[in-house]
Amino acid sequence: MPLSRLNKIRDPRALRSLGLTGLLLLFAVLPVRAAPPVLETSQSLATAGDFRLSWQGGAEGAVYELQQSAAQGFTETRTRYRGPDTATQLSGLPDGDYSYRVRVVEPGPSAWSEAVTVEVRHHPLSRALGFFAVGLVVFVATVILITRGARDD
Repeated sequence: MPLSRLNKIRDPRALRSLGLTGLLLLFAVLPVRAAPPVLETSQSLATAGDFRLSWQGGAEGAVYELQQSAAQGFTETRTRYRGPDTATQLSGLPDGDYSYRVRVVEPGPSAWSEAVTVEVRHHPLSRALGFFAVGLVVFVATVILITRGARDD
C-alpha cells in the first residue's frame, strides 16, 4: 500500500485490516518528536555581564542547539551553541534583553524548549569609577601606614 494512502486512513476498521505488519510500518514512517528540553538560567538579570544557561531532558549522547534572539518571537536568531553539553556560560553581551531556547537536534529533532529571557544591565560607569577611587584611597593609605611604620622601627 503506498505511503500516501496510509496517511489518509482514518477508519479504525481499515487500520485493523492492515494487520500488525501494516501498523508497524505506519509507526515506522510517522515522525516521532522527542519532548523538548527544559531550559533554565542562573539569573534573569545579569549586572556583571555573564550568566549560565543549563538544560536537561534529552537522551544520553544527544546533540543540542541553543539559539539566542534579541527580537520578539525569535524572528532573528543566532545559534550560540551546538553540541552534547547541557550547559553554557555566556558573557560579553551589551546591555539588552536576550531570549534563549534549546532543542535536541540529534537523534531526531525535538520541539523548542520554552524561552528564557535574560536582561543584561551592566553597572554604570560612575559606580565602577567610584569603586576604583575608594580602592585607590585604601591603597594609598596602606602604603603611607607601611612607610611610616617602617620608619618608626
